[in-house]
Amino acid sequence: VALGTLHANTNTVTSTFIGDFGVSFANSTSAATFTGAGTSAQTVTGTGLGDTFNIGSTTAITHAIAGGAGEDTINLTHAADTSADFGDISAIQTFNIDIANAADVTVDGAQEFHADVDDITVTGGSATSTFNAATLAGTVETFNASAFKGNVIVDVADDLLEIGRASCRER
Repeated sequence: VALGTLHANTNTVTSTFIGDFGVSFANSTSAATFTGAGTSAQTVTGTGLGDTFNIGSTTAITHAIAGGAGEDTINLTHAADTSADFGDISAIQTFNIDIANAADVTVDGAQEFHADVDDITVTGGSATSTFNAATLAGTVETFNASAFKGNVIVDVADDLLEIGRASCRER
């Protein structure tokens, strides 16, 4: 389903459609909220304001989310053991990822977080879960995995992160 560019007064879309879904809020005069099923590709363009994108249970699917000029947030649920493709999610400053119980998620290569991301929060998982991000951009200001129950592996440039969790260790 491709809705195209919506009217300026439209600022909320919720889709439970299980196939590919696309919508643009580019004309909206207020911040937009999009909620999508996540079971197939979601292609969404936000506004120039502080938008929120909620992507439901997803796996190795490439979502194309363009936040716009405002301070935007994405809340994404990652459902299974797989690689994660975040390379086409841009102009998002706050990236919240909830990992399913016992899932291992690997973000690497061209699939990395876009350079626009300032803050990353990883939650969920279990003692057998692993979140692995090959390289965090130098623009990341905070990486918070304090509510993630599994293991975290991230590669960062020297002096980029301050380690604040007792179970973390630098390699």
